[in-house]
Amino acid sequence: MPVLGLGGTASFFLPIAEKMLSEVAEHVTVRAVEDSGHWMAEEQPERLLQRLREWFHETGA
Repeated sequence: MPVLGLGGTASFFLPIAEKMLSEVAEHVTVRAVEDSGHWMAEEQPERLLQRLREWFHETGA
């Protein structure tokens, strides 16, 4: 099953996301949500939706 990890460019999670997620899942994709921190849905809702739509389109999920 494909897994998507999203992190804001101002968040601590983004630099370590792929390593952390790869420990528990295969087929991991990590994408950044620009100009956002931890609260991506509040800070950049349109960019968050854009990343989700791109990933759904790429994976056919």
